[in-house]
Amino acid sequence: MLKEWIREELDRRFARQGERGLIVWYDPGGTLESVVQKALPEGVRLLRFEGSFLALRFALEGEDPDFERRWLVYVPRDPPEPSWLRDWELLGERLDMDLLELLQRRCGLATTPKLADLLRGRPENAKALAERWHQVLGDREVTEESLIEALLALCFCLPRWEIHEAVLIFVTEEGWEEKLQAHGLWNEWRRKIGHWLGWPEVPEDGTILKERLRATILLSELVSFVPQLFPRWPFLPADRDRREEMARLAHNWREREPLREAYRTAALKIEREHELRRLLTVGEEVLEMETFRVLDELWQEAIRSAVTQDGGNFGEKAARLKEIAKARRGLFWAKTEERFGKFWEALYLSTQLHRGSGEALTELEGIGGLEDLISRYTAENGWWRLDLWALELAAFEDALAASDALRFLHPALRIYAEFLDQVNRAFARAVDREGWQPTQ
Repeated sequence: MLKEWIREELDRRFARQGERGLIVWYDPGGTLESVVQKALPEGVRLLRFEGSFLALRFALEGEDPDFERRWLVYVPRDPPEPSWLRDWELLGERLDMDLLELLQRRCGLATTPKLADLLRGRPENAKALAERWHQVLGDREVTEESLIEALLALCFCLPRWEIHEAVLIFVTEEGWEEKLQAHGLWNEWRRKIGHWLGWPEVPEDGTILKERLRATILLSELVSFVPQLFPRWPFLPADRDRREEMARLAHNWREREPLREAYRTAALKIEREHELRRLLTVGEEVLEMETFRVLDELWQEAIRSAVTQDGGNFGEKAARLKEIAKARRGLFWAKTEERFGKFWEALYLSTQLHRGSGEALTELEGIGGLEDLISRYTAENGWWRLDLWALELAAFEDALAASDALRFLHPALRIYAEFLDQVNRAFARAVDREGWQPTQ
């Protein structure tokens, strides 16, 4: 789009000069330098200023002393006073146009003090914007706000403006206050955050703002599970949809491998600073909540209290224990901390083995034939799975505390041992009665 605007501007000016023509274009800061070559009208030759006006004159007047061709002389700096090219400017036409001037002419954009500072006072911003105009702005309407968002996208190295992505970058990397300040965008970033989250006041200090944003993201997810805690944190967005948006952001944050360590650090700090252990209790509403590590700790404490030390009531609790372990074993802290991962996986296997062995013992009472026994063992969901679960469970025994193994593993291994004894006896009796065939 920029190159079309520039080409049309140049075409119009060359058309006023007839078959030959000369335009001396001053672009302070070289804001449009990356686009100039692509925007040349047909038949126009480009001559760039490379630091010497004298060299510029030698180059053009040596090649075309009578100015019979069409020339665009591009000078990416402020026009000198007095001008070294005054005669050329009078012979042809002088054009004073940087990116902001072009946008004012083509889009009716008002040159506000803010835009003047961001694009004219900081030509490196304008230059970067022109280089990636199509990518960061595309077909968006050119307004002050869309330009600021495009500059923020460039600063955060994003292909297009996306506040969720910018926030994740801001809360997981260091030095963003300085980077944004260098581009004149720090206060614009603060303004964006304040508007997005409905904050009447936004911290001026970058470290404080980062900590506030981290807490907002993670605690928003927490209150999506436990809404009654919402009034405790007045900085959380008042709008429920916005809180849900932040909760999804928390999920995206921990799901990205390069960002996980920053997530862990933030989550542990927030749960400690906000005393979440004191505030939270386990229940169905937080069964699948994975925001904070303290939830895994609280669930473990709860089930240890529910099962007697010798595992005597494990069987009657097994169904609920299986639900809890199945839900918790695939969540963030189980996947990133071995002690949680092994605990929940061992508990899940133990409940599977306990239930499966009990069902097998019941089935065994009605099976006497050898073929039936073999078929029941080798079926797709046959008793062979009990052997597999027992082997897998045995591998976890040393990874758990002795008291946990006694509560949660030994009950399943005991009933499995009973199953093995009974099924082996039944098998031996069947072979004794029927004999053993090679195909078996």
